[in-house]
Amino acid sequence: MVANSQKPTYEELLAMVEKQRQQLQENQKTIEENKKVIEGHLTEIERLRAFKKVAGEAVLALTQHCEKTLTGDAQIDRRTVEELTKEAKRLHSIVIEAQAFRSHFAAGGESVKSVVNAVKSKTQPTNSLGDMVEDVKQTALRLERRTTRLQETFEQTVAELAQAEGASELLKAHNAIAKTEAPVGEASSDVTTNETSTEAAQPKKTLGRQCQSVEPDMTCEQGVKENYCCTDCSKTMRHCNDLVNEFVDITKRTSEAAYRIKTLAHAYYCHHCKKIEFDIPSNMPVPVTPLRGVSMSSIIETIWLAYNGIPVHRVRGIYFEDFKMGHTVIPDAVSALIKGYLAGVSNAIRDKLAQCRVVISDETSYRVLAAEGIGPSKDKETDPKKQRSKNYVLAMTAGQHCPIPLTYYANIKGRKTDDIEVVLSEMTEMEVLTSDGYQAYEAIAKKSAASNKKIKHATCNVHFRRTVIKGCDLKALAMKTEKAIDEQGLRDSVRKNLMSPSSSMHLLGVVEAYQKIYAYEASIKQEEGESKEQLLARIKACRHEHERPLMDKIDTIMTELAKEHVKPGTNGKNYVTKSNLPVADAVVYYLNKKEELRAFLEDPEIPLDSNAIERKIRRLVVLRNNNLFEQTAKGLDELCMLFTVIETARDNGIKDVTQWLYQMCRAGYVHCLNTRYTKAYREGIVTSATQQIQKWDIAELMKSFDLEPWLPWNYAKNAPSA
Repeated sequence: MVANSQKPTYEELLAMVEKQRQQLQENQKTIEENKKVIEGHLTEIERLRAFKKVAGEAVLALTQHCEKTLTGDAQIDRRTVEELTKEAKRLHSIVIEAQAFRSHFAAGGESVKSVVNAVKSKTQPTNSLGDMVEDVKQTALRLERRTTRLQETFEQTVAELAQAEGASELLKAHNAIAKTEAPVGEASSDVTTNETSTEAAQPKKTLGRQCQSVEPDMTCEQGVKENYCCTDCSKTMRHCNDLVNEFVDITKRTSEAAYRIKTLAHAYYCHHCKKIEFDIPSNMPVPVTPLRGVSMSSIIETIWLAYNGIPVHRVRGIYFEDFKMGHTVIPDAVSALIKGYLAGVSNAIRDKLAQCRVVISDETSYRVLAAEGIGPSKDKETDPKKQRSKNYVLAMTAGQHCPIPLTYYANIKGRKTDDIEVVLSEMTEMEVLTSDGYQAYEAIAKKSAASNKKIKHATCNVHFRRTVIKGCDLKALAMKTEKAIDEQGLRDSVRKNLMSPSSSMHLLGVVEAYQKIYAYEASIKQEEGESKEQLLARIKACRHEHERPLMDKIDTIMTELAKEHVKPGTNGKNYVTKSNLPVADAVVYYLNKKEELRAFLEDPEIPLDSNAIERKIRRLVVLRNNNLFEQTAKGLDELCMLFTVIETARDNGIKDVTQWLYQMCRAGYVHCLNTRYTKAYREGIVTSATQQIQKWDIAELMKSFDLEPWLPWNYAKNAPSA
């Protein structure tokens, strides 16, 4: 018999029910927590899935963009591909990390740190995106190999066809270009002119911009000099402290000013010519103007940063925010320094450039809010008819063979011929104007022919070469080599294109001709002890012997292509395209600017291109992209003065530009201080050098300052260590 089990009591049943209820609550809580975790994981998975899609599309877009931007020029393509490859690899690494996190969350993992470590340990791509990244780099290599193969086949086929009876002028021109030997040590195709600095090809390691020491002590510790003589009459001057002691009881303000002057600098007075001079120690910082508290050295560093692309308002935020200055303190001090001390130097550079025979010019846009009728400025244009969306900066630089390197920037209202002519008309001695293909410069040269002053216009050959490269479509021609099964098939394809007078393949000869022309230009360098006249004679001889025949062959090719792609315009002066092919644009460009493109053959001082001025504009464009706009036209005028002074200083070999600026502006400050106090004392405005003067016109006072030793070309000559 089985023993009967004892029935649980009522209390025991209640305890069991309560225990089960608690267990159910704990299970429900666990379920809710797991549900939240799962929902979070699912959300993260969706986010990473979307990110993977976007990143994958970005890599694909980079690949496609790379293929579209390749020009066929090996060096240009290599630089482009390196930048795009770097960005593609960065995106690819992020996608790999996203995939790892997605797998982790999908599997319900708990340790995120373990996933991060696993991602860092990965060395090989896990999907096809790695292949896409590698394709970016391989695309340029394939095109380079195809282009080289096509070029070799092109030259061989040209040689064969040119020897055949009844060969066309096109084929003869191609053959002549191919047979022209390049100079020993041929430069690459992107060499501009012999004015291109060799430092660009071999960059030097630098320590970057080094901070200058700032004098912390504003107190003058220099002792009083005995027998201090007047610089005008050479007679002994009295120390102003003696004068202060005589008038100390006049007013309290005079007494306080006397203490301030006595503490910061010593002032001397000449009874004979009634002149006041301040003896400011060399180790004592000075302000921009006597009424401004910001030191001159700080403002000079600020404008140097602006020249290097950092706007003034950002410098104020970085360096001066802790001083709780107003928003206009630093910009106003910058404006005062430029208008007061640098305007005279800028005008001297403009006047010196006006004496140059060859001037290279270009322009770039710069937005001015006041000209658009917007912004807080009182000078904003209120007439809708006079408002304009853009201002422009016209940049000019002297030709390479000018005795003094000079660069000048000017604010112009627009890009019309009249706006540009206003500035160029100041170049009184200019005989040659080199620019890009913009019609305004050509119009100015033609207008000068009607007057006594005739200006010759030369067009940049680099701009034409870009049009040629675009017209011949090197990538498309290189792709044709893929379809050639063997060398014979490639030869047949090249032969077919060469026999067609309308084929863009004929432009390959123009590209090759320019490569050899620039190689000859780069091979001519001034020898030690060689005069300017001797150098120009060698350049002229080289251009006549080697470069003129190449330009003649280019002319033959473009003239023959014109028969298929170009027709005379309605005005009978210019040519227009009669097809939509890119080759037609190159032909029209050449025919309409033929004389200007060949101008360098007649004058050894004329450069082949306008690359020199385009390099000068780059820093201004960097600042424009960071600054976006200027409030007023006056602000843009001051910016042009700043760039004029610093760019010319660097051109003349001044290594420490900020040191030169500080020394010049400090000397100007002392001159203004002495001149203003002397004049005020003679006129009875002040009775002592200890009284404060409220009105200071630094620009007017600087007119009597001797700028000659401080001009960049004189300073660099007299201070070799500059």
